[in-house]
Amino acid sequence: MPPSEDRLQQALNHSALARQQGDWQHAWQSLRLALQQDTEAWPLYAARAELLTDLGQSAAAEAEISQAHALASAQHAEPLQLSRLQSRQIVLRWSHAKAFSQVAELLQSFASAHPPTAQPTNQPITPPAQRARPRLGYLSPDLRRCSAGMFLSRYFALHPQTDFELYLYSLVQSPDPVQQAFQSHFSAQGVPWRDLSGLTLNEASTVIATDQPDILVDLAGHTSASGLALLAQQLAPVQVSGLTFNGPVGLPQVPWRFGDRASTAEPWPGETLLPLPGWIYLPQPLPVAGKDAASVPVTGYRLGCAHHPGRLSPQTLALWAEILQAAPQTSLHLKHRLYQHEACRQALTQALQDHGIAPERLHFEGDSDYPDYLRFYTRLDCVLDPFPYQGGLVSCDALWMGLPLVTHVQPGWPAGGASLLQAVALNEGIAYSPADYLAKTLAILTDQALRQHCARSLRQRVQNSWIGQPNRFVAGCMHHLQLLTAQGGLHAS
Repeated sequence: MPPSEDRLQQALNHSALARQQGDWQHAWQSLRLALQQDTEAWPLYAARAELLTDLGQSAAAEAEISQAHALASAQHAEPLQLSRLQSRQIVLRWSHAKAFSQVAELLQSFASAHPPTAQPTNQPITPPAQRARPRLGYLSPDLRRCSAGMFLSRYFALHPQTDFELYLYSLVQSPDPVQQAFQSHFSAQGVPWRDLSGLTLNEASTVIATDQPDILVDLAGHTSASGLALLAQQLAPVQVSGLTFNGPVGLPQVPWRFGDRASTAEPWPGETLLPLPGWIYLPQPLPVAGKDAASVPVTGYRLGCAHHPGRLSPQTLALWAEILQAAPQTSLHLKHRLYQHEACRQALTQALQDHGIAPERLHFEGDSDYPDYLRFYTRLDCVLDPFPYQGGLVSCDALWMGLPLVTHVQPGWPAGGASLLQAVALNEGIAYSPADYLAKTLAILTDQALRQHCARSLRQRVQNSWIGQPNRFVAGCMHHLQLLTAQGGLHAS
């Protein structure tokens, strides 16, 4: 490795270690010093973007990623890396943009950078119609310990083994026990596990094309370590997105998307929605005691959110500050593993102080195991959904624990929070403007009877809805995949 590359890797490693230890100042300084030596080292800008995201500064993080992508493109970086930088920019803009048209611009640019191939990469040797079962491949970076991993663990536990010949393509190698459990599960079922981590776009494409899948399902969208560049190679006749990513991916090579009508504003041009009962489900309904109706207060309310600080947009924080000002006896409680670090707490504290909120009204909780995380909700009176990047599993958890949720429906944006609330008949929490969000939050806080009713009944309502019935979700996916194979003539009917 040339000395310049060696110094670059040392700077990245040092910054990553400092970030892991919660020392954002030294992490940033390490990157700054390295940039003084090489202003065109695009990985340094990408690393700075992650630091800024941790501190809740998604707009500044997007600027860093944009710079990283421009430099990487000029340097003809590996196409898979270029694609992931674009996806990262899309997610960051999704976290702070004021109109979906701003995200749509990036989706269109992403499609332009990934034009359809003149000839599909997958050229089956054996005609699909002569196979006993159609081949179904899943592509994911999240077959490991993470929130999406929880969702996928339940999905594959319920996945039938007889309808399709399955293939798993893992984009991230992780030594954690969750990935080991995934591998053991698929090994016991005789399902091939393909490790694509560390491969180039051409190398990974060759692995998938050799398997000749009839259907390829993306399980990440534009989230971390995205594999959309692989789907852009048209590695299967049928390609589907939508699982774990509630929104369009923007690629004409992926014309089908799983989702529910309630949360989908309108399909992306050229995209066909494959309607499901819902867009997400509660993967682990643990029997942790929920909110005690007897403990619901008349005054002194606690608002809360357990979302990543990078998803708390400036417009979200400004509106939450208005709520706190309108209800002086109310406090805001935020929980995430990043809040165990002083720098992250201080960044959010300062952002709300800029809106006139005293630090003593803010309370932070760091990492904990899943049962203790669920108990966080029992100490709240109402959960606030950020926007435009809304909650998914964290919102399911809040409802499971008996907490009302307030969410903001915006024109053009996926309305995942509203879909969840409609499923449990809690329309009191669906707001259609910032003023409505403020009014409905205050109405819920002052309606003790409503909050007591939520504490007593929401868990049962979740169980009775599609949120608590993942088997319905998986069955819906299988129904659509079977129809797609039959309609496409991919196997003998």
